[in-house]
Amino acid sequence: NTVKSCTRCHLSSSDNRLSPTPGRGIKGEYFIVGLAPSWHRINLSKPTDIIMPFEDKNHTSYWLGKVLQEIKWPIDQTYISNVIKCSLPDNRSPVDKDISACYKLFFFQELCIYRPKIIICLGNLVHDILKEKEELKYFELEKVFHHSYIARTPSKYLDWKAQWEKLIEKHSIKT
Repeated sequence: NTVKSCTRCHLSSSDNRLSPTPGRGIKGEYFIVGLAPSWHRINLSKPTDIIMPFEDKNHTSYWLGKVLQEIKWPIDQTYISNVIKCSLPDNRSPVDKDISACYKLFFFQELCIYRPKIIICLGNLVHDILKEKEELKYFELEKVFHHSYIARTPSKYLDWKAQWEKLIEKHSIKT
């Protein structure tokens, strides 16, 4: 995979926590988009084992898997990706150089291949980045809370679940 072997930018590193992570999914009617892979996605006792989303209750993506399962989201029609393919060192905030490094080369190419009906942005930052992209004006952007917010504030889980349920209703998504 060209994403996994990418060394084209300043984020390239021999540190496994920074290595590029491609999106995943078979079909892409619906895109769920985060900012970048988590810096903590590596099980540090085994540096080569990447924790896959939805499997570890201590990992924030557990919450995303939980809500998608509960609302019976059509995961087989969903592609999950990030705007930036490498983890940002120490989970720092992105700068323009980080976004531009992956956006055209990988993320926009994923969109062109799959042509999703809806792009679901995980959090305000992803939504704000994507709504500014002229070439995305023909894609429908939606926004929900980021799963890391829910991991930090579980009392908001039902509000978040309601956001997903509204998306299903608004877009007549078959579950």
